[in-house]
Amino acid sequence: MSRLITLIVVVIVVIACVGFYMDWFHFSTAENGTKKDITLSVDKAKIQADEQKAKEKLKNVEQKVKEKISTPSDKPKSPQG
Repeated sequence: MSRLITLIVVVIVVIACVGFYMDWFHFSTAENGTKKDITLSVDKAKIQADEQKAKEKLKNVEQKVKEKISTPSDKPKSPQG
């Protein structure tokens, strides 16, 4: 059970780190006298745009792999005898 909790915490930390690196999340603070407000903003449009870019890159990689697999190798096979 503790391994599952550890895995969940690690996944959350990784998502948070990637999100801040990719500018998906932003923290902002505002102070009003004795009160301090902390705001977390999520940029859904940026997340969707990055998702589309990732899908396009995966399609390109998939196409290159398919082309490489479908083209015969440069070296002719030697007959085995």
